[in-house]
Amino acid sequence: MKLKITLFVSAIMLINTCIYSQDHSETSKLTGLEQADGAHLGESVAISGNYAIAGADLDSGDESGNNYVYTAGTAYIFERDINGNWSEGQKIVASDRGAADHFGISVGISGNYAIVGALHEDEDALGENTMSAAGSAYIFKRNENGIWKEVQKIVASDRDESDFFGRSVDISGNHAIIGAYAEDEDTSGLFTVADAGSAYIFEKDENGTWNEIKKIVASDRAEYDRFGEVVAISDDYAIVGVPDEDEDANGENTYGAAGSAYIFECDDRGYWNKVQKIVASDRAEGDFFGKSVSISGSKAIVAAYANDEESGGSIFYDAGSAYIFERDESGNWIEVDKIIASDIGTGDGFGNSVSISENYAVVGSSFDGENAQREDTISYAGSAYIFKRNGSENWDEVQKIVSSDRDTSDFFGSAVGISGDYIICGAVNDDLEDKKSEPIGEHGSAYIFETCSQNPENNPENIIENGDFEICKINPWSLAAWEGATASAVLVNGECVVMPLDIASDPLPWHIQLMQVFSANQIDRLDEDEIYTISFDAYAEATDRHCYVFFGEHFPPFTALIDEKFTVGTDPESFSFEFNLSSVFSDMRLALSIGAETPAVTFDNVRLIKKVLPSGIVGISDNNKIKIMPNPATDHFQVFAEEGSVVSIYNSLGQIIKTGTIENEQITFQIDEFAGGIYIIKVHKKNKVYTSKIMLR
Repeated sequence: MKLKITLFVSAIMLINTCIYSQDHSETSKLTGLEQADGAHLGESVAISGNYAIAGADLDSGDESGNNYVYTAGTAYIFERDINGNWSEGQKIVASDRGAADHFGISVGISGNYAIVGALHEDEDALGENTMSAAGSAYIFKRNENGIWKEVQKIVASDRDESDFFGRSVDISGNHAIIGAYAEDEDTSGLFTVADAGSAYIFEKDENGTWNEIKKIVASDRAEYDRFGEVVAISDDYAIVGVPDEDEDANGENTYGAAGSAYIFECDDRGYWNKVQKIVASDRAEGDFFGKSVSISGSKAIVAAYANDEESGGSIFYDAGSAYIFERDESGNWIEVDKIIASDIGTGDGFGNSVSISENYAVVGSSFDGENAQREDTISYAGSAYIFKRNGSENWDEVQKIVSSDRDTSDFFGSAVGISGDYIICGAVNDDLEDKKSEPIGEHGSAYIFETCSQNPENNPENIIENGDFEICKINPWSLAAWEGATASAVLVNGECVVMPLDIASDPLPWHIQLMQVFSANQIDRLDEDEIYTISFDAYAEATDRHCYVFFGEHFPPFTALIDEKFTVGTDPESFSFEFNLSSVFSDMRLALSIGAETPAVTFDNVRLIKKVLPSGIVGISDNNKIKIMPNPATDHFQVFAEEGSVVSIYNSLGQIIKTGTIENEQITFQIDEFAGGIYIIKVHKKNKVYTSKIMLR
């Protein structure tokens, strides 16, 4: 049984109120009720899958809200449960917390690891060698019981007073990046330049220890550039913002604080190298391009929150803008679009925070005062804007979002993060309320927004395995017998995670299996003759490898649901195989034949998912099992099915709008109860669910 720990953290759940014009809706408000007054929860935020983190760098209490140490700082980790609710998480603090450390000024999260910066912290990793405001960062890991524990404190190898290491942090897989914007020396420790700034890349080794592997600086570093004020990392790419930098990409055309950003890449040997300095195509003095940055694979976003914009013949000072960059086939990062708010306004600071995830980007505008309908002005209530790549290189604004309880000087959008279907927005000055609904101080909060057109793979109702494992293990057919083959599977929050499966040699045709013994509850949820997808991520260490995937019943006659060839390349890739579940077995195994080649290959994130219709409704699409007449319908329609079957009618958003029970093998619905359009009919027939569509006119 998994331990559940409640640590005085609340998550206020909201009804999903998606409407046709929305792309995302607010589903949760996250608060830490044991914060000190003025804790500033939401100063920093990050999100990764089912986990989110928010920093409160001015909080003075410990994990339980006691033992006050002035502005030592805290952070809160929130988790999304299998029902899709973001509920109480865990409050974390530094093991050596001290006054005015500002732990939580920056945060990052990736899978089961989180990182928190403390820019004013004074001691080294051993708690010795005090240097005022040298700065540090702390790595936390989620253990098998679901508890986040500090596993390491990290500092710069050349730490010095007032470097402010930890002002910015980010983490992705086995790599982390930490900025020290007031650091003075170059990578050799020489050539001192006041506040030129630097950043440090750390890598997790096979023992789980995070080691500094690279110090990075700007190639054209100069005094007071503050390189490292913001950082971001994604797989083999990192970006560093330098908002106070003056020169263009060629080191020319000086404009004070026009700003720039630098992109670094990790090569095949594991070395991180600067590949490009990027600036805005329309750079100008005082834009502060690089004040916020984010990167996701081959896409990056860089904001210039003080950029002046002209619209409709008027100039909007400090309105702000952001720029999307994409990496082309030659490895060059090209500016593909400039984005601004649809309701641009003077002093909005559009771009004070940004985040990008694949084809979506979110941009904070914490000084904005208007609501989502561009009305009801409240000073500095704050907002954020969601942009989506439209299939070409252009990014379109699809929604403006604000908090449901917006108020004066909340500064909603002070920090933003996006991961898949979920967005988190910090509101650093939001007032909490007591039981009498009276404000009790500027504690700060964070809000979760969820897509209205949810990706089926992230919908807990449709996921059979991911988020619902009860047993998870590697079945070592021949694994233990061959040197160089290692694997482990762990249960993390109900998710089976292979961590990882590395094969250096493979003398047998079938080398390894991932086995899932289904629980009684899971077997009940598996339906014959439905379509399922098995998916996983894989990459080869050195050269491409040709593999087979077999999925099915493991006892004779070895019923094969999947038996296909595929190739694993050296770049991480997701693989997906669709099959019909011809019969329900008590357990299933994913078997991977790697061949006798020597390069290692890694598999991760194995998932078994029931196929869903575009509307997000699970079911068998089989009109022979149920009948709907007439279709299209203009007056009424009837559904014919077995006596006692339950009929549900869904609109195009997947919302139930009508239900009924079959009597005398049919039920009649009147058209005047519905608006015109396409609806989904879902019939629950014994232990199966059948679906069909109907057009109402």
